[in-house]
Amino acid sequence: MKHQANQPHEQAELSREYQDYQVALELAVDSEFSYDEAGDVIGLSEVQASKALTYRQLFKASKTGYFLVLAKHAALAAVEIANNSGIKEAMAIPVFNLAKVYEEIGEIDQAIKLYEESLKHITENPPIHHDREAVRLDFKAHLLIARLRKGETGLEEDIVEVLNKIEADDKESKYNKNVWVSGGYLKLAEILKEFKYLDIARKIIESDERLELRNIEWQELSNELE
Repeated sequence: MKHQANQPHEQAELSREYQDYQVALELAVDSEFSYDEAGDVIGLSEVQASKALTYRQLFKASKTGYFLVLAKHAALAAVEIANNSGIKEAMAIPVFNLAKVYEEIGEIDQAIKLYEESLKHITENPPIHHDREAVRLDFKAHLLIARLRKGETGLEEDIVEVLNKIEADDKESKYNKNVWVSGGYLKLAEILKEFKYLDIARKIIESDERLELRNIEWQELSNELE
């Protein structure tokens, strides 16, 4: 069955953005039952990936290591469900979010490998609800940033170019663009210790009151760089 819109899943994503992590996880569980009843394996795998992001954010907020363990295993479950389904279009998002978890853990080589795989999936077998150029560009930005984090040189301009392309895409929602682009600049600021990128991120975050998590990340990074 094709992937269907799922209100609990959408609400879980919003709850995570507003740091209501318990509600986000409860809604994710609700959506698991909805996806199962609908026979929607793509949705079922993607909501596991969503749970992984919530656990990852709980780790960032609490610095409690077991949340990162939960994030890793939720992300692995998402990939396993997608892989076992045999549906090629199910793979992109779970693999992408598993890469994010490995980057958070500090296993950069594995993160790069998974970002490369996810970019291949989103390019060759995109799920219909994510088949957009800005999504592909966001995947590419994550891959380039991971390679920069690994120590590869000459990538700064390429990353900025990709972020500019996302920002200029008038077919993507303003919220998504603000989240993705501000996140990219925050990572550039973190890796390169460049205040100019911190300032660009700040302007984007201040333009959208919905970016509460990004604002917290900006404050923490600003304090670290001072």
